[in-house]
Amino acid sequence: MYISKNIKTWFLISFCISLALPTVAGDEIWEEPLKKFIEVERQKWDVPGLAVAVVKDGGVVFSEGFGYRNLEKKLPATSDTLFAIGSCSKAITATAMAILVDQGKVSWTDRVSHHLPGFRLKDEFATARMTPIDLMCHRSGLPRHDLMWYGSDFTREELFQRLQYLEPSEDFRTVFQYNNLMFMTAGYLIGHASGGSWETFVSQYLLKPLDMTRSNFSVDISQKDDNYSLPYEKEDGKIQAVPFRVIDAVGPAGSINSSVNEMANWVLMNLAKGKWDQSTVVSEENLGQVHTPQITTGGAHRHPELSYGGYALGWAANTYRGHHYLSHGGGIDGFISKVGFFPRDGFGYVVLTNSGTDGSPFSETVARHIMDLVLEKEPVDWSGRFKKEMEKPEEAKKEGDEGEQGDEGRIANTSPSHGLNAFLGEFNNPGYGVATVTRTQEGLNLKFHSFLIPLEHWHYNVFNATDKVFDGQKVSFLSGEDGHINSLSMSLEAAVDPVVFTKLAPSKLKDPQYLAQLVGEYDLNGVLTKIRQEPSGLVLKIEGQPLYHLEAFVPDEFKVKSLKGFTIRFNRENNVVVSLTSVQPNGSFVAKKK
Repeated sequence: MYISKNIKTWFLISFCISLALPTVAGDEIWEEPLKKFIEVERQKWDVPGLAVAVVKDGGVVFSEGFGYRNLEKKLPATSDTLFAIGSCSKAITATAMAILVDQGKVSWTDRVSHHLPGFRLKDEFATARMTPIDLMCHRSGLPRHDLMWYGSDFTREELFQRLQYLEPSEDFRTVFQYNNLMFMTAGYLIGHASGGSWETFVSQYLLKPLDMTRSNFSVDISQKDDNYSLPYEKEDGKIQAVPFRVIDAVGPAGSINSSVNEMANWVLMNLAKGKWDQSTVVSEENLGQVHTPQITTGGAHRHPELSYGGYALGWAANTYRGHHYLSHGGGIDGFISKVGFFPRDGFGYVVLTNSGTDGSPFSETVARHIMDLVLEKEPVDWSGRFKKEMEKPEEAKKEGDEGEQGDEGRIANTSPSHGLNAFLGEFNNPGYGVATVTRTQEGLNLKFHSFLIPLEHWHYNVFNATDKVFDGQKVSFLSGEDGHINSLSMSLEAAVDPVVFTKLAPSKLKDPQYLAQLVGEYDLNGVLTKIRQEPSGLVLKIEGQPLYHLEAFVPDEFKVKSLKGFTIRFNRENNVVVSLTSVQPNGSFVAKKK
């Protein structure tokens, strides 16, 4: 599946100072070299701004801002600058669930459907057996399906209701498949079990106790602060500000915004096994459940310094050069973050950046360099290694661009089966929502969620997306036995078959005034046929037969809902309905209007 530059960051990265606690002195052996390293690498990777914090032995030993939070105004990034932390929010959601377990309102082995009776997936077994742990370690059987929510205006409840229509790609509890929607569901469960919302619970039981008073749940709130960062991405070799991406609906998976000073408190609480400022925020036992690996993540073993990976609850679990550590990355339009800690070594780090450039490993580069310094290991040239790894796909892309790969698979000299107007209309998928095809002077546009996607004819009834978000995505239109275009499909999730959108009837076909024109009695070779209007729409009544409900399809043509292959077509003369034609598999029959 093609992934936009905005979306790709989160896909590749995500699995992907306290007022109550004094700052302790940093280790001068690595503190000044670290500053120089970060600044050199920031410029090398074209990162506008970032902030970094390191905690060790119960206190903050390093907290600095670098570069700019606002390039145009030359406003510096500081350790108090708010950044979007993306999927680093997941561990906070998982810890909120642990607090609910402490309170006796939820058990780790409870069925999700016990707390959320409306919980439904296509996999009935997964629906019946899903637990909070399953939701938060990515073993639901569902692949990402991120384009179901990304850029949409669905509410959290609407996303929850649409889960039942998403195709699984694996059996329940068999394979690690990163899924933001399951973390959204975990947050939705937290809200219901606590009698409020995920935001309210996290604020009351985590952010406030940890003195994270400026941390918040929406970029709309961040922008009201005096010290927040703009999001940046690189387009055509130039760094530029991009719009903030509002992801409040899927918030438990990644909408929190914070500073490194406040995130340092969060890491210190995890290192202290749930304690903060001599108080227990979450029990050691249940925080231990959050930190415990639940499933292996699979994938290639790229770097010998790291062990094969596992996933706990909102944390990736691994060993680095023989030291056990927990970490998570986060990415959303214009921001990439990395948070991690070493439970047995007593230190952790926070790296927050305002660069959402395609899959940039910059935050990981800084994090691993910090790990080498604090663990007193010979530093690995992670920057150089990551650069080489990124060059390989770039070289392959250049080779493809030099050839004719842009038209690979395209059949020349073909045309659509219908005039372009036949492709227009609204197409609905119960999971993904509505995609609308409109006409332009150049051809067709596809409106999907907040994206307006120009389409160029590719071959036959297949069109190619040409915008930067869905560039190269193919949209296939299909027709039914009646010859009308009745659906389109797009490969919005690579792990399953293309998502099918069924064409909706034009809204005017539901207008009572329009339907009234069709109502009346029709004589079908002496058999009285009645069309009448009910609140649900038109119904057909034939003497001696049951009532048939009609489904609007195209102007003056309706499908008989309970009879496959049967349609009713209304015929007009001088714009007045004079007869109907019953189109059936064994022929067509005309009935004159009485």
